[in-house]
Amino acid sequence: MSAIVLNEKLEKASELALPESFSGINPHNLYLYVKSAQAAMRANSATALTRSQVRGGGKKPWAQKGGGRARAGSRRSPVFVGGGKAFGPKNNRNYDLKVNKKQKKLALNFALNEHAQNGTLFIVDSLEVVWKN
Repeated sequence: MSAIVLNEKLEKASELALPESFSGINPHNLYLYVKSAQAAMRANSATALTRSQVRGGGKKPWAQKGGGRARAGSRRSPVFVGGGKAFGPKNNRNYDLKVNKKQKKLALNFALNEHAQNGTLFIVDSLEVVWKN
């Protein structure tokens, strides 16, 4: 297996042989790494109001006894329409997934191996960075 080496003008200069350690890697490592990267980008913005955060409901809706109905202390209870959510989402969740160092390395090697097999792995022999102010 080999990779194409390009010169400064992006023309094919030569080919470079890749080590054999790049082949025979389980693709599940790449899946885990991509999954952790996408999980780290999640927005974590879902939120719902609890009964203490909903406006209104200060007065007791009806008397404690004598009405034949269940006890009620506030119209903003989760039981009532317009009330708060009992166990709604809060924006304090942690979506981070841990990937071991060796798995990250295997994922990179698998990706490089796949590109090398498809002929889409290119290596640039020299790179010049020019800063413009």
